[in-house]
Amino acid sequence: DNKEEDNSKYKRRTCCWFFWGAVLAIFAIQLTFVPHLITVTIRNNIEDAFIFTEPDPDNDHYQTWLTNSASGSVPIMFSIQFFNVTNPDAVLQGATPNLSLVGPLVYNQYFWRKNVNFSEDGEYVNQTFYTQYLWNQELSKINPHEKLTIFSPLVGTLYHKWNVSGVIGREEMKEVMKEFEKDPNLLFWRDQQAADLIWSIYHFKPLDFEWGFMRNESNQYYVLHTGKNAPKRMGEVQRWCRSPATMECLYNESTEYISAWDPPMPINPGHLFYEGVYALTDLDDKNDVPPLWIDILFRNIYLTYNKTYNFKGIELYKYGIQLDPQLSNASQYPPNAQFNQFGPSGILNSSAAYDDIAIYLAMVLFYGAPDYLANNSNLSIPLPGPYDYPFIDIEPRTGAVFYANASMQICTPSHSLPNINEIEVKEGEPNLFNIVDDMMIPIYLVTFSDELTDSIADNFKSNMALGNHLHEASVVIGWTAVALLIIWGFVTTFAAGIYYVGLKMRNIN
Repeated sequence: DNKEEDNSKYKRRTCCWFFWGAVLAIFAIQLTFVPHLITVTIRNNIEDAFIFTEPDPDNDHYQTWLTNSASGSVPIMFSIQFFNVTNPDAVLQGATPNLSLVGPLVYNQYFWRKNVNFSEDGEYVNQTFYTQYLWNQELSKINPHEKLTIFSPLVGTLYHKWNVSGVIGREEMKEVMKEFEKDPNLLFWRDQQAADLIWSIYHFKPLDFEWGFMRNESNQYYVLHTGKNAPKRMGEVQRWCRSPATMECLYNESTEYISAWDPPMPINPGHLFYEGVYALTDLDDKNDVPPLWIDILFRNIYLTYNKTYNFKGIELYKYGIQLDPQLSNASQYPPNAQFNQFGPSGILNSSAAYDDIAIYLAMVLFYGAPDYLANNSNLSIPLPGPYDYPFIDIEPRTGAVFYANASMQICTPSHSLPNINEIEVKEGEPNLFNIVDDMMIPIYLVTFSDELTDSIADNFKSNMALGNHLHEASVVIGWTAVALLIIWGFVTTFAAGIYYVGLKMRNIN
């Protein structure tokens, strides 16, 4: 009886031992597919939250895609500072401009997607992108009615058309110069209200000059990739045009390109700033990110990875504007001849995109442009600091911008005009014949910024936490099971060996 009981206990222990071995094997085997399955599930949930292939008005994510005007949406701030000329009379007698950086004047930027039409296959969406700017009095340091004086690109434009491109002949130049001889203050927008310097349209008919820096309550029209079957293409711009045209302009193939550049620049693969389902975690090279389409630059802007850091408990990749080769001149990087970058490096020549108005774009306080930076002290403006480098911080799993401070500086060149009519200029009389030559003068410093709100950050973290914890638990349990299974195997082998030896000895006896 005792022997049968011992055999029964042995069998139960053996069955229990092999049962737990099987359990350990199952936990070890899940390591090969469960963590990946959790990752795929998280990824699919992210894509479902961003990618829309048809109208879904009951979906909160869809509503925040349509507009950022709803309560709880991420606000976009448009901030503009002005390089106010404090010595305009002296400038018209040959003195170097003395500039004072004034502002900022801050606006909340709101957008609405209207006339949204998805293609039958769900891969593309047409839309009117309507934007409105509302003054943010709390964040502004000046009011919209403050009087300022800044350089106008009018004189630089005339000089370029006369002396560089040669599109103005001598007789025409004589007639145009009569206007500048009567009013040398055409060098500036003098004593103008700050808001007018942003939104008003300035005309100068003799030169067919029309300039308005920004447009409020305006429409842009887009054909975008929805990300269906290709999540990384979500928000990729296929076609673009803007008011005063109508949405019908999207049916013109020319809207696939920016024809101002030579050769024309395809907008694709530029991505709209407000989009993103670009899994940066899948990249072998963190610099391999698509460019951003920036409409007021008429350019795609490429980014450079800077660092990974923690923002409100969320890991972000920090990107900055690519300096080299993007801002290199054509001698250093010949493909930039397409954008007429024939002068010193570090600045973008945007004149062709602005109907041949002499407009150049630089980074803050000529950051990354040493040839222009050398004049900062002469212009009485500060040197750039480490925090003046524009950045865009991206959540790597979604590709969405969680924090950004993208700045740019709008400039125009200063150059004397010829006294082609040979008029007499009295000593001390203001004129445009002896102003500072070959100096790049900053006009505006513009910043677009957004920052994930605390509530949205907390919601994002909580939504991602469960998946992260399940993934970590699966990995820990899996590798623990592997270790225990190895020990189980050794013990089982050892016990089997002892059992086999004992059995053999009994058979011998």
